[in-house]
Amino acid sequence: RDAYDVLARHLAIGFHKGQFSFGFCDALAIAVVGFVYDDFISLGEESWPSFFNEVYLAFDAGEVGQPGTDAVEAFARPMIAKIVEDLADDA
Repeated sequence: RDAYDVLARHLAIGFHKGQFSFGFCDALAIAVVGFVYDDFISLGEESWPSFFNEVYLAFDAGEVGQPGTDAVEAFARPMIAKIVEDLADDA
């Protein structure tokens, strides 16, 4: 679980700082979420990485929007900004 959360932290901060593109972060989150589900099924609820899931859902929100709406800017970027802000507050 910790490894997933560490990865999510790097994705969120990297995207927020402009170091990683949305496409890179979204693709990596999608690639990893299958392993998260596998762990959840085999290890149970205690294995669920809630922080990873929060970051995954933020990138997921940026995938599709209404015509004329940039879903990354309208949804994903503000969600990631809030996540990164919360990380700074926890530090």
